[in-house]
Amino acid sequence: MSGSSLVMEQYDRIEKALVASNGVMTDEVMELVREVDLVAGIKADGLVALMKTAEDEAQRWKREAAEYTALQRAAEARAESIKAALKQRMEAEQLDKIEGPRYGVSLCDSPVSIKWPGKPDELPMYMQRMKVELDTALARSLYNAGKLPSGFTVERGKHLRIM
Repeated sequence: MSGSSLVMEQYDRIEKALVASNGVMTDEVMELVREVDLVAGIKADGLVALMKTAEDEAQRWKREAAEYTALQRAAEARAESIKAALKQRMEAEQLDKIEGPRYGVSLCDSPVSIKWPGKPDELPMYMQRMKVELDTALARSLYNAGKLPSGFTVERGKHLRIM
């Protein structure tokens, strides 16, 4: 078997293992990747091609998911419009309940909705909820300026840049 066909066979085995594991880098997949000799640029190039193919496939699925999401939202909007029209009609005719051959419909009291008409800072203190979180943009700016206070953990990973 020639070197290039052996490499293609390796890539094929990696792709099949990734598909079988739903894209999860299992020990089996990692072992197959380790078998590929990265010294020769052509072999690394094949792995990048495999990665690009997977990214392209992910984009196709993302577009398809967006199309299905749009269809879902349209169906939900239709259902809500029909529901609102039925509710409006029942209220206009002062009907609390309707019995049909398949479905019964009744108007029920909804849970109470409580709103504060004033400014948030005018709420009684015991009824205020506050969420405190790190301002990451400020923290990064302080870190870059060498002024990040002690107590923070700073981590920097590595990523691939495909040229």
